[in-house]
Amino acid sequence: MSLNITDYFEVMQQRDFLRTNQYRVAALTYKGINLTEQDLVYLRTGDIPSRTIQQVDVPYMGLNFKVPGTAQYQGTMQLSFYCDQPQIIRGIFEQMSFTTFDDDISGGQYTVAGSDILTFRTFNQTSPESTTTAYSLIGIFPTEVGTIQMDTTSNGTVANFQATIAYQYWRKTAGGATSAFG
Repeated sequence: MSLNITDYFEVMQQRDFLRTNQYRVAALTYKGINLTEQDLVYLRTGDIPSRTIQQVDVPYMGLNFKVPGTAQYQGTMQLSFYCDQPQIIRGIFEQMSFTTFDDDISGGQYTVAGSDILTFRTFNQTSPESTTTAYSLIGIFPTEVGTIQMDTTSNGTVANFQATIAYQYWRKTAGGATSAFG
């Protein structure tokens, strides 16, 4: 069946489009350190994570047949934040980093815990309270707290920094199809 412009327009009106600004990190919990949506209002950018099914070659009579293998998760997410004046958000990520490994004591909390979770959601054009999808990254830990670029010759540009979070896997917790078997 071939779709025409009228069909396209009808589907577009029903589904609309996800806009890149319709994204919020709802909560981040790490080793008793909690960031709420109010703390995370300074988030500029993040990614909806990927998941890849590995392909396995099965040679037979000179041909390589492709069969599905295991799932592979990207494993890291880079978050970009505006810097609040007292640098509270960056300070929290610094605390998370030193909780993971403190070079003063050559130790830290290395254990990856399922309770260490970053949850984010997308929403529709009507309201930021109207979640269309939600994801949870499970077993997170910080891998990098990025620099803050300062420049005395700038016009007052708002400072920002990046933080990188590693995770074990993700689960879709709201919206859309989550599993063919669920």
